[in-house]
Amino acid sequence: MKNYILILLITLTACSSQSERKVMSLNGEWQVSESITPDYLPESYSHTVQVPGLVDLATPAFDSVYSKSPLRDYFWYKKEIKVEGKVPPVAIIKTHKIAYGQKVFVNGQAVGEKLYSYTPEFYDVAGYLKGNNEPNEIVIRVGANTDILPDTIPYGKDNEKIRYTPGIYDEVELILTDYPYVENVQIVPEIETNTVRVVAYLISDQDKNVQLKYELSEFKSGAAVKNGKSRSKLLKANQLDTLDFRVPIADCQLWSPENPFLYSIHLSTGSDTKNVRFGMREFKFDPEKKVGMLNGKPYYMRGTNLALHRFMDDTVRQDLPWNRDWVIKMHQKFKDLHWNTYRYHVGFAPHFWYDIADEMGFLVADEYAFWGIFLDDTSRVNTGQHERYTASTLVTEYTDWMRERWNHPSVVIWDAQNETLWQEVGKAINQVRHLDLSNRPWDNGFSAPMSPTDCIESHPYLFLHPYFLGDDQVSRKGMLYDVLAGEYIETFNDPNEYQPPISRDRWPNAIINNEYAWVWLTRDGNPTPLTECVYSRLPELDTPEKRLEWKARTLAVKTEYWRCHRQMAGVLHFCALTNSTNAMTGDDWKDVKNLILHKPFEKHARSAFAPVGLMIDWWINHAKAEEKKSVSVFAINDLYETYSGDLKFQILKNEKIVSESTKSISIDEVGRTITDFDIEMPKETGDYQLKASIDFNGEEVFSIRDVKVD
Repeated sequence: MKNYILILLITLTACSSQSERKVMSLNGEWQVSESITPDYLPESYSHTVQVPGLVDLATPAFDSVYSKSPLRDYFWYKKEIKVEGKVPPVAIIKTHKIAYGQKVFVNGQAVGEKLYSYTPEFYDVAGYLKGNNEPNEIVIRVGANTDILPDTIPYGKDNEKIRYTPGIYDEVELILTDYPYVENVQIVPEIETNTVRVVAYLISDQDKNVQLKYELSEFKSGAAVKNGKSRSKLLKANQLDTLDFRVPIADCQLWSPENPFLYSIHLSTGSDTKNVRFGMREFKFDPEKKVGMLNGKPYYMRGTNLALHRFMDDTVRQDLPWNRDWVIKMHQKFKDLHWNTYRYHVGFAPHFWYDIADEMGFLVADEYAFWGIFLDDTSRVNTGQHERYTASTLVTEYTDWMRERWNHPSVVIWDAQNETLWQEVGKAINQVRHLDLSNRPWDNGFSAPMSPTDCIESHPYLFLHPYFLGDDQVSRKGMLYDVLAGEYIETFNDPNEYQPPISRDRWPNAIINNEYAWVWLTRDGNPTPLTECVYSRLPELDTPEKRLEWKARTLAVKTEYWRCHRQMAGVLHFCALTNSTNAMTGDDWKDVKNLILHKPFEKHARSAFAPVGLMIDWWINHAKAEEKKSVSVFAINDLYETYSGDLKFQILKNEKIVSESTKSISIDEVGRTITDFDIEMPKETGDYQLKASIDFNGEEVFSIRDVKVD
């Protein structure tokens, strides 16, 4: 086996205090070494690397970091720090996320280890650190490849991921404080009473009555909202206990993607302090309305997916995932496309990404890195992984995951897995869901939902329909229309197909359609291995420019279709970020480093995801000259105000208007209307377009269909 060990030397100072917590960032440059053996600290370190990051960013570069190598089984990270003054009773190193497996040493002594790669670990180092500005050596041993882990530990296996690059890919910090210690805090918004419930998890080193002082303020302005004290509670020595109290908020502002208003609460035990940021937000799914309910109102989710751990494979990735300005700019691009939601796909992001989602206003389905086990369906390939991963294995990391993320208002769905049929996941969900006092819904992939108020994910990839995979000749440009023709198509490729309920035809749960297009191209406009079956049937798309235009148009048509039938709680494009190097799927960036989208995608996606959207209900490719037709146009409104405006219907040839009619429409808040237009096809044969359009805040929102008149 191979070993990598990474080490970084940096001198930091912090003052211990009897009343204020000090948090020292251990980010920055670390020294790095490598070894085969896991047992001995390296004698020398000849490389450096930035934390957070991955080991492929080391200087000078290591050989063969993307595969198993006889040079190593471990990397060792090393850093030197200094603590000013006496080391306080509570001294904890927090590692946010490390791949793959970690063991921490302080001044040559082993402190502890963690095998999981997607959740934080806390190491008590009070007995190992030296104070008074004496140097301390911090070493973190990191597994150099996934084979280092026991086969019972999920490592984020992804059938569409090529490389599993190790490293400390999230922050590291040293917490210095005193007892009683605030180990964690859970914020529970109670918006009906404009009250926030605060549950503080406390540890004392002796039997002691503890009372928490709090200062509640607006996060952005810093304006004070309310100060006070909790009740007093006797804490038993060295036992984790809770202190639970409520704080009313006058003139409470609710958090939403449209108004991402944040509060901050400062808690003090008299010896320790902790600041927690939160939003007053409640979210659930209504199984009767089959829609998400944000702060008591129906809320339709429009958005995308972020396959960030696939992007880690991309040759242009470098340090972009840890560049805050780049991440903020990406989120602004999402806002420009009218997206309010995204799903992390098969793995979590560094924690500051969630802070940005809170601040800029996005709903996040947070998907754990677990995919592709089909034990319960003998018709599918059984990977053999199922015997490794039991409910008890998953509960450990699910618990750490929830405790780390439960105060983020952006996180509205605990997404336990992707496209997996494995009963142990459902068991794990049932064992941990009570920990979240806000009772967020869960997503159980292709497995049965564990509660009627959970959502189910559907991936109706229409181009995987047998109609397209067989030998039949299909109409080329019209093949999408052929599939969508007729009555509304129910979703498939979801729990209703793989684990349908015994007592009824379909699960009553709200559905999030978070994968549906199957028209991926690489960033240079070429088909990926998964979409060659589609583009091979469209030989007229013989240039990247033609393919990119068709892809954007087709994605828009499908997006309109799933949104405007109003059967989906969410419609999420797949995907906004992934690997474009040897990719199976693809994203839509022309230049990902500078965050420039392909123009056809930006144009059509922005319209298809507009809060007030349109769909021409036309699914045939041909019409007769001078034939009279009645065409329906669906118009939906995701806003909490009535939309009124003119709906224009045109027949175009070579972008020139052949005929046009206009009707005034009014759409209730979170409503839908259907408007019929009586049209007559042109006398002259040829290729035409039907176009419906409205004005939305100065922006043209449109729906387009091709038709050949003959």
